[in-house]
Amino acid sequence: MVYCQEAFLPQVGQFCLEVPVAIELLQAACRFCSPWQALEEGRHTYVPCDEDNGTLHDLALEVVQAGSSLAVRCPGAFFVGYLIMFQYSASTRPVEMPTVITDTLAELLPCDRTEEHQFNLDPYPFWSTRRCLIQQFEFHQHFMTASNKHCLSDEESSLTSVADLRRNAFTLRAGHNKPEARCVNRITDQQLLDRCRKRRRSQWYSGMQGYSVDPHIPRSVSEAAVVGFPPSRQESELTGIRCPTEAERQAFAQMRERAASEDRDRSLGEEQVQLSFSKYTNRSTGGSSGSTGLGCESREAEWKKDLAIYHKCILVVIMERFSLPPGSLILDWGTGCGHKLAWANQYYGLQGLGLDIVPESIQWAREHSCGHYCEVDGRYLSWVPDDHFDAVISYAALLHLTKLEQCEAV
Repeated sequence: MVYCQEAFLPQVGQFCLEVPVAIELLQAACRFCSPWQALEEGRHTYVPCDEDNGTLHDLALEVVQAGSSLAVRCPGAFFVGYLIMFQYSASTRPVEMPTVITDTLAELLPCDRTEEHQFNLDPYPFWSTRRCLIQQFEFHQHFMTASNKHCLSDEESSLTSVADLRRNAFTLRAGHNKPEARCVNRITDQQLLDRCRKRRRSQWYSGMQGYSVDPHIPRSVSEAAVVGFPPSRQESELTGIRCPTEAERQAFAQMRERAASEDRDRSLGEEQVQLSFSKYTNRSTGGSSGSTGLGCESREAEWKKDLAIYHKCILVVIMERFSLPPGSLILDWGTGCGHKLAWANQYYGLQGLGLDIVPESIQWAREHSCGHYCEVDGRYLSWVPDDHFDAVISYAALLHLTKLEQCEAV
């Protein structure tokens, strides 16, 4: 690979060299899209581009407008242009992929689903060992880059640590406020972001546990009763939580097996959990494809039907009721692929820990969602710190337990 080295220009091809915008796009992509950290770590996976005040997007648009002839004679530049446009799209509905793209991909860069999924647009710094190119386009059809819309202020987003954290994070496109969702809360994504950013600017405490009420101040002076403390609830409090090791998870599983052998109700509970585990493992792997975690990228896989707008509606309604201030910590029990935690982080500035028993889902969430994720049987909670989270959310996951185990987990 010669990504962005001095000798990259001849690699573009003679026709591309005659198209100035193709060279300009390459130079801009090398500046804003090169995942050097991933290369250093030996991970050859596609990483979205950094913010660039629109320069990169304008070049991509110009390349795409050059037409299908450029797609045939200079495919690298053409496909890079479309990838960037898809990445920058902030649509809450799935982005439609033009027929010319699918037809050209099928002809020039077919996806052999029996082989390892991969693409390489060398010398442009776009590649993946996880997906073929058409799968990468399909991914962007359904997911937006989290940094496109986020509660973080521009100043916070510019911080190197935050930028690295968000760079490979995505959220599922879902228009909960669209008429077809019939959501009781029709507030738009932009309104959610504006309000969250306003709260962050005026908030002098962090999260729920960053403030307290002074009992000595009369309750009639409600505003004065709130006593602020320096912000302390940071994302490091989540990353500092150690997920259970494989040995610890196995020890818990063995304990459950012994309990099941001695109690019929426990035995039925284990059978119920195993059935659910098999069902969601199959969905997470994409069914018979065996592609680890790629099922998380299908809008139907995790819920069997495309229910994204309804799930986002539920999350928005709950978060509006909770009114948690930005920086609060939430626990998602049965997080699946982490879509809800990603929305909560994006639109409300909340930090989340997601728990799920399906390893493929957790692997995908760690690589693509905002938040911290642990692979663990949700009934094993003794390792979770006491009084650490401000709220706990769970959507239909508890129903996979018996009533007794539901009470024990809660």
